[in-house]
Amino acid sequence: MCVIIDTNVVGITFGPTPNRDAEPLLKWLIHDNGVMIFGGRLANELRKTATALRFVNQLRSAGRAKELPSAEVRQEEHSLHEHYTLRSNDAHVLALARLSGARVLFTDDYKLRDDFKNRRIIRDPGGRIYASREHAHLLRHHRSCRYVSQQERGTRK
Repeated sequence: MCVIIDTNVVGITFGPTPNRDAEPLLKWLIHDNGVMIFGGRLANELRKTATALRFVNQLRSAGRAKELPSAEVRQEEHSLHEHYTLRSNDAHVLALARLSGARVLFTDDYKLRDDFKNRRIIRDPGGRIYASREHAHLLRHHRSCRYVSQQERGTRK
């Protein structure tokens, strides 16, 4: 699956010494063909942190980070606000998941976690939360993600 990394875990993920819970996620992104999805407001937030920006640019160069166009993300955010009552103030993250097919989210925001796991908002398949290294089993590709290669789509679920 593709992963979305919320800004509230950027420091423990992309900092000089990543948190041990972020290590499997980083390994997956760097060595195991993981794909990070970002765009819109999340892209702007990531660009404010030099270490995150540097890491995301490296992933992007390797084809392991995909930025969705801001206009598309904003349009989907608007649609979410029109059709759902959200607990969180992170419609941009939910919009990224809906547009990309990413179904794994790394965040410490409990309201966003609730929204992401709401099967009316994120479905086919539902959203899953990566919160610690014990969730490393979630880091695999799935057909829902539109940003994995055809070869990966054919060999993994």
